Amino acid sequence: MSILIIGEKPSVSRAISAVVGASSAHKGYTEGNGYIVSWCIGHLVGLKLPNDYGNGWERKWSFSQLPMLPEKWQFRVTDSTKAQYNLLKTLMNRDDISEIICATDADREGECIFRYVYNMANCKKPVKRLWVSSLEESAIHKALTTMKPMSAYDNNLFNAGYARARADWLVGMNGSRLFSVRYGGKLNIGRVQTPTLAMIVQRDAEVNGFVKGERAVEYVNPDFFKALPKQERFTQRMDEGQARKKSAELTAKGVEHSAVFGSEKSAVTVARKDSQRAFFSRGRMQRDAQRISGRGQQKPQQREQTPKKRNNQGLE
Repeated sequence: MSILIIGEKPSVSRAISAVVGASSAHKGYTEGNGYIVSWCIGHLVGLKLPNDYGNGWERKWSFSQLPMLPEKWQFRVTDSTKAQYNLLKTLMNRDDISEIICATDADREGECIFRYVYNMANCKKPVKRLWVSSLEESAIHKALTTMKPMSAYDNNLFNAGYARARADWLVGMNGSRLFSVRYGGKLNIGRVQTPTLAMIVQRDAEVNGFVKGERAVEYVNPDFFKALPKQERFTQRMDEGQARKKSAELTAKGVEHSAVFGSEKSAVTVARKDSQRAFFSRGRMQRDAQRISGRGQQKPQQREQTPKKRNNQGLE
C-alpha cells in the first residue's frame, strides 16, 4: 500500500519527494519508498461560470439577468489543466492508495485548491494535513511527524477560503455584466482588482496634477519669529515629520519657538539662547554622556587605543 501526497505546485512536491524518498519520476508524479507524490498546478477546479448554470445567464448580457445568485454552487475542471486533474483523480482512487496527505500551501487558498479536487474526484479516503511553509528538509521532516486529520481545518480555514471564492464570483460576475451593459463595452470588475486599480488611477492623477508650491503652508507662532532680531534666531531645517515632532517636544519643555510646516523644507526656530536646550549638539551630547557615566574625556580614547597597541606588539 502507498500514501499519496499532493502539493500545490511541482517545486514544492519535488522538495517533499526528496525527503520521503519518492525518487522514481513519472509523468505528473514521483514514486518510491511507499509514497506517491504529485501536485496541482494552481486551481485545477473552480466555481462554474454563469454560462454553465443555464438560468438564461448564457444569453446576451442584460440588466434583467442581474443579480445572478446561484441556488447551489457548482464546480468545473479548468480546461487548461484537465490532464493533471485526471491524473490526480486516478491516483486518488487507485486501490493501492490507503491514505492521502494534503501538502498544498498552508493557507486558505491552498486548502481550497486541494479540497475542490478531492471533492470533484469523489474521493472518500482518509486525509491528513501537512502544515509546512518552509522547503527545508528539517521543516518537512518535522511537519510529517505532527500532521493532523483534515477535519481539524474544516470550520475555519476551508470555510474562509470558500467564502472568499464566492464573494469574488458574486462581485466579479455581476459587476462585470452590470458595467458592461451600462457602458456598452466589455469591462472586467473584480473584488480586489477594481479598488486596487482605482487607487492607482487616483494616485496617478494626483502626481500628474501636482503643482509645485501649491500646498498650503502651516505656521506656528509666526509673531515670535518676526519679533526676534536675526542675530538672535537659531533655525534648524528638517523634514515635516521631524519638524512637527520637534515642535511638540519644545512645547512640552516650555521652550518658546516658531515653526513652519508644509513648505519644501520645514523648519523650527528658537531664540539663540535656547538653542542648546532645544537642539542637542554633538559636544553637548558628549559632555552629558561623560557626566552621566562618570568617565573623563580621555578614558574612552585610552580604551580604544589599548587593543591597537597590543595588536602592534603581537605583529612585531
